[in-house]
Amino acid sequence: MVKTTDEILRVVSELNEDQQQRVLAFAIRIKVPKPEGSPGKDLLRFVGCIPKDDIERMRAVIEEDCERIDYDAW
Repeated sequence: MVKTTDEILRVVSELNEDQQQRVLAFAIRIKVPKPEGSPGKDLLRFVGCIPKDDIERMRAVIEEDCERIDYDAW
């Protein structure tokens, strides 16, 4: 049976440079461990903690600020 590493090297060596760069980027991305978080079910206890009028004000501010383009910021 062919070793996995040998098979990977064989296949990657047959790719063009752009494809090899994409494989490399993918390999680097999956190598980095993902941060651990909380399962969604653990967060359900927070449902309803923020008053509805506060949520509406946050929504309005986000909508107002995120829908503008500041061309001078770049």
